[in-house]
Amino acid sequence: MSYIHTKLAWQLDIPSTDKLVLLALCHFADEEGHCYSSVTTVARMVGITRRHCQRLMSELIDQSFVAVVGNERGGVRTRDYMLSLPALRKAAAGTGEKQVSPVASVTPLRVTSARKPRDTHVSRTTRKTNQSETPPPSAQDVEALDWSCLPLFSAADKVVVVELLGAIDPECRQDLVDELGGALRASAIRGQWPGWLRAVARRAKEGGFMANHALAVQQDRRRAAREVAEAKKRRAQAARRSDPAARARNLAAMNDVIAELSACTRSR
Repeated sequence: MSYIHTKLAWQLDIPSTDKLVLLALCHFADEEGHCYSSVTTVARMVGITRRHCQRLMSELIDQSFVAVVGNERGGVRTRDYMLSLPALRKAAAGTGEKQVSPVASVTPLRVTSARKPRDTHVSRTTRKTNQSETPPPSAQDVEALDWSCLPLFSAADKVVVVELLGAIDPECRQDLVDELGGALRASAIRGQWPGWLRAVARRAKEGGFMANHALAVQQDRRRAAREVAEAKKRRAQAARRSDPAARARNLAAMNDVIAELSACTRSR
């Protein structure tokens, strides 16, 4: 989360739903303002439809609060957004332009037309929408990964992680999640983790990823699995010892061995 962008967003005099969308983008942005979340994720966080969220994000782009700086057409991965710190500061200070219909020099006798209420069910026809954006990850995609190394991550954070790893082979995603968990545990990430993970995912896609912090995480996971297996084995042994039927079978087997040894001794 970018705290400076969030603080400025709270100060803006814009419609409440627009502000919620902007705050959601600030939540997923790093300290420099880079944001990689999809429209669907932002819409889910704000509690509006995807089409409504897409239109509001287009308005924020028109107002220069947000800019698309990479992957403008979407496709395999989400678009790259950048929150404009100068525009937010200017608007928060009250010196930015009002985002309404432009008006010429105002005189006491001139009246501008009232702003029409927003239709939340109709999207603009003058702006092309991004129809090829990657669908959000399913619950199965999220649950397929072991998140034990990231105990503080919320459900929304996990969705962002899976989205950033969307172009990675599913068999390799766990290694990158472990790398993220190990890096956070070692305080090895400068800035916000989404930008860091995106760079790691890019290296992995190009074949240049080498596990570093993930090794300690995976070692801890194997040790925990061994401890669980050993504890389960001890419980099973204790249950067998406390079972009357098992004790009777063991006693009978021991008596048979004693009788056999006694018979061998007498025969000599």
